[in-house]
Amino acid sequence: AAAERLAAAAAETLDDDGAPRAARRAAAAALGGAARASEPVARTAAVPRLAAALERDGDAAVRATALAALADLATVRTALVDAKAGALAGALLDPAAAVRRAAVVALARLVGRDYLKLRPELCHRLACCAADADGAVAAAAAHALKEVVDDNQGRVARHVVGLVVALNGGDAALAARYGDAERRGPVYAAALAALSPERRGEATARLAKDVLGPAADAPDAALAKMDGRLADALRILRADLRLRKGARAKDRADDDADDPAAAALDKARGRLLGRASKKHLLEQVLPTLLALRHRLRALRLGVAADVEATLAEALRAHGAAVDAVLANDPMLARELRYDLKRARTAQAC
Repeated sequence: AAAERLAAAAAETLDDDGAPRAARRAAAAALGGAARASEPVARTAAVPRLAAALERDGDAAVRATALAALADLATVRTALVDAKAGALAGALLDPAAAVRRAAVVALARLVGRDYLKLRPELCHRLACCAADADGAVAAAAAHALKEVVDDNQGRVARHVVGLVVALNGGDAALAARYGDAERRGPVYAAALAALSPERRGEATARLAKDVLGPAADAPDAALAKMDGRLADALRILRADLRLRKGARAKDRADDDADDPAAAALDKARGRLLGRASKKHLLEQVLPTLLALRHRLRALRLGVAADVEATLAEALRAHGAAVDAVLANDPMLARELRYDLKRARTAQAC
């Protein structure tokens, strides 16, 4: 009974916007302590009030204290806090950099220790924090993302399509902060960098299936509204092609490795993954890109240039194999070769 009275008084103070900051912070901490000792207090008072304070309190210090209390409670009242995962994910978009940084660290720890599930919203926002305007937040998020992804590779690969959708308006709060093209690029780069080559291949295959394929079959009016998602999917495909080309160059440079047996095993595995990726590109992705290019040019949509840039990147990465696919369109093959030559000349200058 005493604990319930203490919790009720603390909740009342925390709810009072006119109460001094120090009193509200103390109330948030007190609620967390009371909830550790009593499940009913956690369920009826502490967790709902702390989540509300984290989402709505006007003072960053109070929000940070509520976040710390919820993160601590997640280790003993896991199901109750997990039900408020949306509030915790929302802290990754908090106006205060200090709160965002604290949220990154706390959420990475909780996901890493299996106290929270890596839901799509949380995965998307953590990836976006790796491109945060505040350098300390971005550095913490890049480190946290790598740690979280190491144990959730398959889940993160499946969330890449959702990330593209979210940044193109599917998540209004996320799109408002990271929706412009300059901000989206570093987000996708961070997500890809955290994935293994195998899981990157899975992510790009999903993009081809769930974004490029439907676009190729969509009516003209619908296709015209998909340019943002298409451009981002193509950007990710190009980045993956560049990463794979860089990995092949690294393999050639590592021939004199200190551990020849381990290096040979890594190279063999890399070649196997590379062949699978190349097969998917040639048999599934390139025909879709060619169909898209024709339709987008007919509709005079700017994203046609992204399709052509992706075709050029594929040609740069796989040369003769792509030429064989383009045999039925020799003019396009010549255009792409010309564009590659011009790009190399510009780089040399």
